[in-house]
Amino acid sequence: MEERKTGFAFLFTVCLIFTFSVLFGGFFSKAESVPGSGSSSDKCFVSIEIEPGDTLWSIAQEYATDEYESIEHYISEVKDINSLTGDNICAGAFLTLPYYEN
Repeated sequence: MEERKTGFAFLFTVCLIFTFSVLFGGFFSKAESVPGSGSSSDKCFVSIEIEPGDTLWSIAQEYATDEYESIEHYISEVKDINSLTGDNICAGAFLTLPYYEN
């Protein structure tokens, strides 16, 4: 019986996350212009699946663009967007990442 409750809780959590992603996915995918940036860059968002061995630092090195002051600033924004309180991420989970595109 306990296994059944645990399975239900997991399924419920997955469904809740999926529903949230669908409902608010359009909100996160909207582009915005960077004011005063000298070029016409648009801020975009992408969702990625975390691979084994990925860290916030390695992901930031791949996705951070020159619009960010530093890798640390980018990581801070990623943590804010994804409601992360620490630096730990788990393979198989998804992260929403910001980036700028011309």
